[in-house]
Amino acid sequence: MNENIEKFYPTIGAKTAVELGEKVLKRLQEEEKKEDILILHELVYKIDIMKFVEFKNFIKTSLVETCKKLLEKDYLSITSAYLMDMITQCYLMEYYYFGKVNDEEIKCFLDNIKSIDYFKKSPIHCLCIYILEKAMDSTYNGIVLKNWNKNIKKLKKNTSYEEKFFTLVLQYFHSFYEVYEEYENIINLLFDYSLRKGILKKVVIGLTKNSYLIMRKGNTFVPMLIKCMLRIYSEQFNNNREEENYEPASKKSKTMSPVVNINPISESILSISICPLNETNDVLKKLSKNEHFLNYHNELSSQTIVDILDIFEEMFVIFKASDDYYQLFSALFISMKSLTSAISMKIIKYLSKMLSMLNTTFLNDYILKITFEGMINLEKFVEKFNTQEVHKLSEFIGTLLVTKTQVKEYKNSEKMLKYLTSYLKNKKIFNEITNGDIIIIITFTRVFHVINMKRHIGMEYFEDLKDTFISLTSTVNILMSNIPKDNTQEINFFKILEKYATLFNVISILKYILKEINMDGKVIEDNVVNQIYKLSTKCLSESYFHELVLATYDISLLFTESFNFLFYAHQSLGKQFQVLKWKFLCKIVKNNENLMNKVLETNFTNNDSLNGLLENLKPYSFDELDLTSIFKVISCIATKRNISFVPVVPYLTKGVLTIQASIENIVSSLDMLKSIIENVKNDKVSIGQVITTTILIMSAINYKDFIQKEPKFIISSLNIFVSTLRNVLKCECSQILSQASLIGGIIGKLTKAISEVRYLSSYNVNPSDILHCEYYLALVIKSLQARKDTYRRISPYIASDALGCSRKLTLPYMNLLSLCDNKGIDLISTKLPLVNKQRFTIIYKHFAKYRVSVG
Repeated sequence: MNENIEKFYPTIGAKTAVELGEKVLKRLQEEEKKEDILILHELVYKIDIMKFVEFKNFIKTSLVETCKKLLEKDYLSITSAYLMDMITQCYLMEYYYFGKVNDEEIKCFLDNIKSIDYFKKSPIHCLCIYILEKAMDSTYNGIVLKNWNKNIKKLKKNTSYEEKFFTLVLQYFHSFYEVYEEYENIINLLFDYSLRKGILKKVVIGLTKNSYLIMRKGNTFVPMLIKCMLRIYSEQFNNNREEENYEPASKKSKTMSPVVNINPISESILSISICPLNETNDVLKKLSKNEHFLNYHNELSSQTIVDILDIFEEMFVIFKASDDYYQLFSALFISMKSLTSAISMKIIKYLSKMLSMLNTTFLNDYILKITFEGMINLEKFVEKFNTQEVHKLSEFIGTLLVTKTQVKEYKNSEKMLKYLTSYLKNKKIFNEITNGDIIIIITFTRVFHVINMKRHIGMEYFEDLKDTFISLTSTVNILMSNIPKDNTQEINFFKILEKYATLFNVISILKYILKEINMDGKVIEDNVVNQIYKLSTKCLSESYFHELVLATYDISLLFTESFNFLFYAHQSLGKQFQVLKWKFLCKIVKNNENLMNKVLETNFTNNDSLNGLLENLKPYSFDELDLTSIFKVISCIATKRNISFVPVVPYLTKGVLTIQASIENIVSSLDMLKSIIENVKNDKVSIGQVITTTILIMSAINYKDFIQKEPKFIISSLNIFVSTLRNVLKCECSQILSQASLIGGIIGKLTKAISEVRYLSSYNVNPSDILHCEYYLALVIKSLQARKDTYRRISPYIASDALGCSRKLTLPYMNLLSLCDNKGIDLISTKLPLVNKQRFTIIYKHFAKYRVSVG
């Protein structure tokens, strides 16, 4: 018989299967071969043991006896390990399939295995015993697994056994996790093995997708996962990793050592990972006083480190905003001291996401000291970054200093500002700008910008800070006065210019703050401002600083000379730079929609410039721009100016369909679409596209999403829905009739939603605030009279959908009933569920009285 054929096509009967099993088993007793083990494994798993009793008996007799004999000879027997797994699966299947009637048989089998002295030395046998014990008794404490620690270390003696063991560990991890809930040694062993085999990412991602571990055990499992990953991460920083006798730092010591030949970054990360969360600050306190650590610098590059950072990125989806991830943040943060600039940028991107999306306060006195004394003031560290990387690093540190730190209170900002004061006091050479200058200036400009001096703090506080701020602006002024005047095309010249261009946004913010304190033009000279503008134009025209300058735009630019520069300086540039205008407009409208009026008045004085702006929108992919902000800009332009949007209709309708269908995004989209409908209603092709898209979007509205929203948002959204529907029904296009059923469904759901918002207290909306919306919806429904034949046929269906929770006759519902004839009224009654019929009867009686009274 050809075993390979039967391996993949197990269509044989029970008798033949037993014969094949006996034949393979005999060969395995003579010599353990992986190929024979896999044949037997496939046979056991593909034969229906519930159907073929003979084969099940073969498992319980021949396989059990062979398993025991081989275990007695060698506790690392791979054949015995596989057989134990097969037998366990057979007993479990029978246990659950026949209603747990074979528990005595299982106990007898377990007693036989436990009677063998070697069973405790075999991790796979222990694991299978645990699985069976746990199946029979959910309260089983897993004592059999406590014997693992010494024996798992010996697995490397048999690589096949080791591979099978960790495969089973992954398979059953959620089952035995509670045994090791307070100990990370099994995860450490699993991760070490996975790292050696190059499957660490696959293993960790698999664990993070286990819903039981995340949902039921997440409070202990996620922190443990982070600790174990940080341990692996720490070991990548030792220069001796490749040596034959290398021993992980975690095995050497659990305390930091000042000895120079031990990598301080590795030791520091390890110390953070193994300490309790509430003792992390104690570790950082020691680090902030350790001169060897503060002065240490390296530029390590490792694919394993990059892979681990990718794993942390994948793990972010299981983080809860409310949990504390201070250890992870601080460990990754200090690791930048020992990494190349490229890998450091990857970390900065990740830490920035942690800052913006998690509730943890990451900055404290120790992180602050390490940031400045161990990084920014360390020339070797800052000089490893190129200019664009330095700009991103500066933005990150500025964000770190102002995120959840309440810097508007002097006591919180004073500790930060001492580093600025020290810099200003020690700055002696102004001949050229350095990376250190860029970081300090951008960071503290961000701090002062957030402090927002004059409007948000008392004058006493302002006076304390004024001298420091003026010194900063004076230093910037002196530095900028050294901008090279030579206009060469050499790359070194551009690299020098690039450093000055990073301060483009700083100039604007400083000028803005100076204007607020009535010192505009007194510290930063106007010729310096002109120089930086000209420089930026030069840089942009060479397409050398596109991403750099793009990243520096800020809302404060609106109040300075920079604002006009942004638009006029770009007129001569190529189309690839026009997206800068859109990104800046999006930023304005996101901060304050009213500022768009100022933009239109000062920078788009004629329609030609607006048409050019719209034309330049089309080449850009949807993921390049903030579409919801784009929609707000379009809405603003459409309501203020009389220009045609026909050229961009295909782009905008596709954009609407690509954004996530949240209630906020739908509201933003419809607010734009209602303006576009009015704008393109005379163009048959465009209006057809817009109407189709609008109907599709409105059909997707889930009004249940309103229940948790603020009353103001609910009312404004309903007004937008109604006004959009009005604009749709005013149009003369084929879609109004061809998609009547969809429009009817929209009207029905909207009528019901308005009724519920008005009469249900759970929405927390003042009923009088909804009257305006209700009135205009009634007018929308009344306009259907003009298309009575089409909408009369579907009006009963609309009315049945529109029946709300109230027994009162509302104006929109009255107009819906007016569309129905007597047959339609009867149809409504038949369509309504029993619980709603009584309510409809009461409402219809009100309607009948009204119809009689008004004729």
